[in-house]
Amino acid sequence: EAAKKLQVERDALKKTIEESKSEAAKSFEAEREALKKELSKTKGLLASAEEALDEGRAVNLAHEKEIDLLTAQAEMQTQEFEELKLQHQQEMDNLTEQVRPHIQELESTRAELENHRSLAAEREGELKKLKAESEGAAQQADGAREELERSEEHTSELQSPSIISY
Repeated sequence: EAAKKLQVERDALKKTIEESKSEAAKSFEAEREALKKELSKTKGLLASAEEALDEGRAVNLAHEKEIDLLTAQAEMQTQEFEELKLQHQQEMDNLTEQVRPHIQELESTRAELENHRSLAAEREGELKKLKAESEGAAQQADGAREELERSEEHTSELQSPSIISY
């Protein structure tokens, strides 16, 4: 009986082991399928990421080429600007050299003009003084003169063409 009991327990244990194996196999298979799905999904995401990365690299490369082109254009424009700047500076220097004698001549003429103005002012002062003296002398002479009565004949002689032209 003990052997029978042992056999029953053994059979029960075998059955439990078989059931456990079966459940473990099912669980393993389910996990394996889930992992396969996850792996497939990850591979898809990785492929999308690689595709996006490739597109990003292509865009980056295009931008680098555009930057290189713009940099080259900017360098050319800078060089042209520097050349124009140098050319304009040389032209300004040449014009300055051409104008310098004229400026000196104008300054000299201005100084002469100031001298002439100064002399004219002095002469004008002298003339005013002489005029004032002359007017003073004329007023003295008018007071001293007597009115002369002239005949009509004497007046017409003074107005004759021969006298006037003389």
